Amino acid sequence: MRTAFALLARRWLLGGVVLVTLPAMAQPQLPQLAPAAAVVPGERLSDWLLRNAGPQTDFTALHWSANAERGPQERLRVAVADSLGPQHPVARLLAHMPLTGRLAVAHHDARWLQGVPQEDPVLDGGQTVRLLARPERVAVLADTGSVCLLPHQPGAFARDYVQACAADGARGGTGAVDWAWVAQPDGRVARYGVAAWNAQAQDQPGPGAWIWAPARAADVSQATSDNLARFLGTQIPAEVLLPQLGQAFRTAALPAGAAAISPARDLELKASDWGEIGLLQTPTARMEDAGAVRMVLSAGWPYSRVNVMLQPLSWMETGFRYTDVANQLYGPTIAGGQSYKDKSIDVKFRLLQEDDNTPQVALGMRDIGGTGLFSGEYLVANKRWGNWDASLGLGWGYLGARGNIKAPLGFLGDAFKTRGTADVGQGGTVNSGGMFHGDAAPIGGVQWHTPLDSLVLKAELDGNDYRTEPFGTNLNASSPLNFGAVYRYSPYVDLSAAWERGDRLALSVNLHTALDKLESPKVMDPALPRVEPLAPADSAAPMPAAQNWAGMARALGLHTGWKVLELDQQFSTLTLRAETDGALFVQERAERAITVMHSLAAPAVRHFVLQLQERGVALSHIAVDRAEWVAQHTRPQAPALKLPAAQLYPGNTPVAPVREAPVYQQPFDDAITMEWGPSYSQILGGPN
Repeated sequence: MRTAFALLARRWLLGGVVLVTLPAMAQPQLPQLAPAAAVVPGERLSDWLLRNAGPQTDFTALHWSANAERGPQERLRVAVADSLGPQHPVARLLAHMPLTGRLAVAHHDARWLQGVPQEDPVLDGGQTVRLLARPERVAVLADTGSVCLLPHQPGAFARDYVQACAADGARGGTGAVDWAWVAQPDGRVARYGVAAWNAQAQDQPGPGAWIWAPARAADVSQATSDNLARFLGTQIPAEVLLPQLGQAFRTAALPAGAAAISPARDLELKASDWGEIGLLQTPTARMEDAGAVRMVLSAGWPYSRVNVMLQPLSWMETGFRYTDVANQLYGPTIAGGQSYKDKSIDVKFRLLQEDDNTPQVALGMRDIGGTGLFSGEYLVANKRWGNWDASLGLGWGYLGARGNIKAPLGFLGDAFKTRGTADVGQGGTVNSGGMFHGDAAPIGGVQWHTPLDSLVLKAELDGNDYRTEPFGTNLNASSPLNFGAVYRYSPYVDLSAAWERGDRLALSVNLHTALDKLESPKVMDPALPRVEPLAPADSAAPMPAAQNWAGMARALGLHTGWKVLELDQQFSTLTLRAETDGALFVQERAERAITVMHSLAAPAVRHFVLQLQERGVALSHIAVDRAEWVAQHTRPQAPALKLPAAQLYPGNTPVAPVREAPVYQQPFDDAITMEWGPSYSQILGGPN
């Protein structure tokens, strides 16, 4: 249905921007586009901003556009239409939206851009820059094609805008929304979970943002939604665009106090006393992202554990532990009465991922490669509701020693009705014959992320009655319920305290991080030269003197660790031949080498060739277009205009002529060389 508001047909073309005027009583005053100031080819965006922006100028929706990007944006729109269908209401709406050629800008402050030239675009005749008056509204686009405009409210999140449109009847969707894509006014796009089962910490939508919120029942693929949100990120704010296009929209308002509601938070994943993601004594189906690693030190008499857990894959958690058993001697002949030590290995597999109706399900085994003193298996499911996360499952062996459920897998055969004592000798053998055998017990519990961000409370039903502990020990547990609290002391340290077995205090420390996010500044490395714009080529420029070639070789060796064998320049090509000797991170070293060569080479050099070898065997040739490489390191570029700066060829592919007498050659050295350095090794398995 077209909007009931009457649009005046009065339009002006100011700097290529169409302005639309609405009746004063029909709609709130809408911000309008400022005319596009002329672009001086070759100037930086920072210079344009200093020339055209005043002290009170708002940069919320700065638009830098390049004609070359309109083609890729059209392909993006076609991909969405092909997925949804050309007659889909959302596809029809997108068909009316202009191809802006908009590109993202790292920062809108001119002085910041001047200090970071690699993020400061160089403008040319095919580009435009426009400043908009500060937008006032946020747009929610539903899978029905309807658009709901709401006043921007500081402190409100995507879920608040989506829920307000649905409650007002303005969203027009077909049901609950699980995911929302936010295209911020500066063009950045992000996807957030907005339902109770997948809520995530998120940035607030800015004024002028678009929110794409397809209903769960719409069954729109994530790839299609990603493309659609990226296309919306190229558009001007909906409050300006839709009246220009004559497209219908509805208005709604956030309820009073919406911004006061606590923001959505990520699901807190905490380790159990055993190191895996779980409650206290029981595991859950939850897993961290791939790359996670943690060391959990836990103590609850008579057991003290050192757990090292890894997440090598998003669907698999594994690790090992050492357990000290305080009430058992290691051996009668051990001097000093040393307590018993045990080693074990765990693994957990995710079988199902959680969605709106389905819980997350995991299958796991404890102590599969040690002595089997604590061996047990489990099948557990988890379902989340906002700050609450509940688990329920079955445990066998040590996890299910209470035996409330008689042989759940007994229907598979008599062998599954009993569970014999683990017999793995001195350890190191997988006790696969007894897995999931015998009686089981229910396990599970609940975790609550309190209003205090750093505090999580836990309660669980333990499947172990502690009457048949290793070495015939009976610990006389007075309660099957355990209660605990986890306090996040820092981003990498969790402290936990629990009351377990009805009469025992347990404490643990969790040291955790993510290997894929680790970084460490190499403060001892010499600083690389700054990449400066390439000077115009001058065929009359003198060739570097002989001592300069030796200086370049020394600089290359200093910054890369390579042994420079030869340097040669023929016409506009500078060739480096170097011995890498198995150095890691070759791509990073190559970037360092190109940076050094660019800083020292004559302006007439337009191509670099890196001939790399290892122990005399040619590995690869890297051919570099110097001008393109410099452009990509000194300013952001339109992706459609980017060319490959480097080409990789096999080691035996000739990419540059070879001369018998290069301009620089490493002096022959027949001395014997040696290398030394620290090392560490760990063996998993065996009885020690």
